[in-house]
Amino acid sequence: MTLCTKKIIKIITYKDKVIRGLSSSVSLFAYPILMAADILLYRADRVPVGKDQIQHLEITRDLANKCNAAYVLGYDASDPEGTKDGNAPGILTLPSPFFMKDESLVPGTDGAKMSKSYNNVIEIFADEAIITKKIMSIKTDSSSVIEPKDMRVSPIFALLQLLATPSEMADIEESFRIGGYVENVLNQWVERARQYTFSTMVSVHSMAST
Repeated sequence: MTLCTKKIIKIITYKDKVIRGLSSSVSLFAYPILMAADILLYRADRVPVGKDQIQHLEITRDLANKCNAAYVLGYDASDPEGTKDGNAPGILTLPSPFFMKDESLVPGTDGAKMSKSYNNVIEIFADEAIITKKIMSIKTDSSSVIEPKDMRVSPIFALLQLLATPSEMADIEESFRIGGYVENVLNQWVERARQYTFSTMVSVHSMAST
């Protein structure tokens, strides 16, 4: 089977990687074909994909249709399962996308899509120290610490949504909206510090007066 190179060049994920400076190697160029082979080999009829993988699935369907049309007598691309009289079912199944309720992309440490190619992955089975270092390197809002934060553009918030319970997320959302968390903590400790210093000064004054 053949596939027009123009179709691969137009794939958003391919163009994005090239724009980000990755070499247009054979492995990068052929990745959609390898993905199609993995799907078609098992005759999967539904494939869980993200928004950025839709074009890959379209290529998979295109290859399956071409193969079926070339080798199956009576195959009709408009009836791939051969349900109509005179039509034969294809050898390869044409997969359909399966979307989760939340179709948002998982952000990496730089806010872009998490990908090994971009070197922005947080590996969940890595050592705790490595995970902590990765998390601490995540891009955050550059606004003042006392200002409320926009949850819609926060990669930290997006990652928390994947892991936290609804009640935990409600508390986190509230703290994001209110803002001033650091200032409040500082104010609380200022008051405690005053109590400690006052006690110390009283002791020093008492000692110096004797």
